[in-house]
Amino acid sequence: SITGELNRNNNRMLLRLPNGSPKKVHVIQPLLPDLTDSISSVATSVAVGQPLTVITRVENKGAGTTYPDSWSNELWLSTDFIPGNAGDKKLTSTSRKGNLLPGGSYSDTVTVQIPLTTPAGNYLLIAVTDAGNALVESNDTNNINVQPVVIYSPAPVDLRVASVTIPDTAYLGYTIDAVNWTISNSSPNQANGV
Repeated sequence: SITGELNRNNNRMLLRLPNGSPKKVHVIQPLLPDLTDSISSVATSVAVGQPLTVITRVENKGAGTTYPDSWSNELWLSTDFIPGNAGDKKLTSTSRKGNLLPGGSYSDTVTVQIPLTTPAGNYLLIAVTDAGNALVESNDTNNINVQPVVIYSPAPVDLRVASVTIPDTAYLGYTIDAVNWTISNSSPNQANGV
C-alpha cells in the first residue's frame, strides 16, 4: 500500500505576477482546416476482377492549414453509405504528407482491382479523406464522397491454345529463336480484360 500524502495543499503551482496575483494565460484556438473529398472521375460500371481507375480531389475549405501534416485517405466498395460496415471492401488506402493551405487542393489517381469474389450488383464507391481523424478540423462530417457503380460478371468465355509453333531443333545453352502460339475463343462471348 502507498502511504497517504501529508499535505495536499501544495500540489499546484500558479504562474504569478511580481505582486503575487495569478497571471492570466490566454488560450487561442488556431484557424482550423476543413477537408472535403470528391470523386471527380470514375467509370459507372466495371466487371469483377478488372481494374477501376478512380480520381479523387481533396480540398481544404477551412480557414486554417492542416495540422499535423499527415493523414490517410481510403476508398471503399460498399452497399450502404457507411464505410467499414460488414461486407464492405477497402479497395485502397493512401497516405498524405505535407500541409494543405486554405483553399488548396490536390488530386489522387488510384487504380484498384475489383475482387473476383464480389457478387454482381449495385454498389457505392466511398472516398474518405482524413480516414483516421488525424487532423483537427472545423467540420468532420463532410470528409466522405459517394459515387454509384455497377459491378457485373462478364459472360463466360472458353479460351484455348489453338496452335504452337516451335523450331525443329534447339541446342543446349543457346537461345531458342522463336516460339509462337495462337489463342482462340471457342465461345460466342467476347473475351475482354487485362
